[in-house]
Amino acid sequence: MTVRVWDTTACNRERSTAQAHEWTHVLDGSVTLTDEAGMTHHFKKGDTFVVARGTVHDWRCPGYFCAIHCAFQPKALS
Repeated sequence: MTVRVWDTTACNRERSTAQAHEWTHVLDGSVTLTDEAGMTHHFKKGDTFVVARGTVHDWRCPGYFCAIHCAFQPKALS
């Protein structure tokens, strides 16, 4: 599991598959995620959200964005 405070200027992350379970708490700014079905999910300062491993989505930040971000990568079963 990794935990970090992450910030960025405006950015777009193209559609990809989440490689870990991700927990995010927005400290400043906003982000919009669009899932594989085309549904948009908007999060702003004070919101917390989870993206499950394997979820296909894109990520768009219209301006400055700062968040606490945790990623959990389960170990492969033997």
